[in-house]
Amino acid sequence: MFDKIGKSKFMKFVLFITTFAFVGTGIVAIILYKIFGGISGAVAINGKEITFAEINFRANQIRAGLEAQGLTRNTKRFETDILRMAVQQAINDELLYQEAEKESITATDEEVKRYILDMELFKKDGKFSKEKYVQFLKSFSISPQVFEDIIKKKLSIIHLYSILYLGGYITDEEIQALSFLRNASISGKILVVNAPSVDISEKELKEFYEKNKDKFKIKEGEKLVIYRIDIDKIGKDNATKKAKEIYKNLKENKPIEDSSVEKFFEGIYKNDINLPETIKKELEKIEKDKNILFVKTDREIYIGKYLGAGYSYKSFDEVKDSLKEVVSLKKKEKLTDEIYKKLIKVYKNKGLEELANGYNGNISSFENRSITDLALNYSINPIQLEKTLAKGKHILKLKDKVIILEVDSFKFSSDKTGQLVQIKPIMEGMRQETVLKMYLDKLKKNSEIEINPVLKEKLKL
Repeated sequence: MFDKIGKSKFMKFVLFITTFAFVGTGIVAIILYKIFGGISGAVAINGKEITFAEINFRANQIRAGLEAQGLTRNTKRFETDILRMAVQQAINDELLYQEAEKESITATDEEVKRYILDMELFKKDGKFSKEKYVQFLKSFSISPQVFEDIIKKKLSIIHLYSILYLGGYITDEEIQALSFLRNASISGKILVVNAPSVDISEKELKEFYEKNKDKFKIKEGEKLVIYRIDIDKIGKDNATKKAKEIYKNLKENKPIEDSSVEKFFEGIYKNDINLPETIKKELEKIEKDKNILFVKTDREIYIGKYLGAGYSYKSFDEVKDSLKEVVSLKKKEKLTDEIYKKLIKVYKNKGLEELANGYNGNISSFENRSITDLALNYSINPIQLEKTLAKGKHILKLKDKVIILEVDSFKFSSDKTGQLVQIKPIMEGMRQETVLKMYLDKLKKNSEIEINPVLKEKLKL
């Protein structure tokens, strides 16, 4: 990409040094997983792989950002969380980049070059510095190619955003509504009644697992059935006749009842399963709407059908720990609902102290607290809090607790035009975030995403 840098012997030496670590440490895993039919990269999305180098770079960037804010924790859990964020970020970017490719709006090499040359991070005395660029690559143990690929994705995604966000006009009424929430402050007391702790039995976890087993599906390969007709054994004419019958039955989803026909393969086909090369080539062409396989040799005829994606399931022991949290929350939601039904009948006629004693609650006082501040502190939807802007008691039901607000007073400072202008970008950002989340959810649902087993283990998936 950079002609002058590319010609530099020093640059080639640095490139060798920065990439050697990844090649050296990753080569064993790559060879093993290729031998056993797995992916060599960290993640594969619709057949396109994301490298371990890219994941490591993203993780290092996230860690550096958190360190700059003083938010680091020297724990294994913290490192796992960083890795999860890096993987999720890489998956999202790759999904969006693939969409940009479909729309033919990916960034050009010239755009990428210009973007990197203009980055303040690599400038010295106002000009691009080769030394600073090389130092950056070394500090993050990344090659120029991987870094440029990441930049190309980012720029291509920006192109895609311009299409996604067309028509995202924010009305004055929406701005006024957010302004109201941002500028209102209330004073009073708050009673928090948490759902009691719950015990989860092994039986409950297993029942939940069985009822929700589809959530733990893992795609293993393609589900197939293949029949084999021996031409030498029954003759060419008879073999051709049987082949037509089998083809017709498979097409019409009818059972094959001819005992003279061998069921050559039935089950989930994976790359490591040994099948004749002629069949493997035909399997590459099979899809949902073209689901019949037909292979003829001098001595045999193979006829098969693609029956859909083949799945296995994560075992109960694999998901047991994560299920505890889910089942616990569901039980707490049920208990919270019961508490709410009792409190809503009496909360207006009883004092907070009496209610706290009766339901083992905690009372706190607050003065001139903003709506957004209270919402964040108690995990309340700001829209729910908007309804409490009046003196008196207000009851709110959350997932695992009931909150009673006793509002003594509230204030509202009317917004000025300048402040409204500042709020508009916030509203646009919120809307864009919603659109993007919906878009990504759809892409994930319609994509094949495979995570390398080594990475899965690190992520505790």
